[in-house]
Amino acid sequence: MFQHSSRPPAVKSDGTKVQYVPGKGYTLTAGTWSIDVSQPDPINVAVHVTWDSALTGTVNYQDSNLPAFASLSAPYTDSSASTDVALNDATAGNWVPNNSPTITSTTGGTAAGGTLTIAGGTAGGARFDITGAARRGRMQLVLSVGGAFRCHDHGKQA
Repeated sequence: MFQHSSRPPAVKSDGTKVQYVPGKGYTLTAGTWSIDVSQPDPINVAVHVTWDSALTGTVNYQDSNLPAFASLSAPYTDSSASTDVALNDATAGNWVPNNSPTITSTTGGTAAGGTLTIAGGTAGGARFDITGAARRGRMQLVLSVGGAFRCHDHGKQA
């Protein structure tokens, strides 16, 4: 079992970072955002997300086995090395959409084909259940209207 001891920042496509505020989540603007939900050697991952009534856009889970850092000794954790595949990397093939999670959504969201669509106007929440997850995972949000977003992950290891 693995849980992040602290939430990593959300990273926008332009490199802007937003820190997580306990009990409130991230305050995100319109644009494309990535949130790290990586687990060490995962078998199953569950990601619980919530949003306020302002937030509008789509959310999906993507994963990658490519290393975060150009390091031979610790390619997933050696932040002293240069970046290999960044959390907000948009290069085709580096992050792969996982279209097979089971998404259970409450009021305010609809799920289809691995994507959660949030229409706005209603606060809500959802859980993404992923089996056969890769070493690195991210939630990618494409927002037309920003708002508050919470994201917490939990994994089961091999």
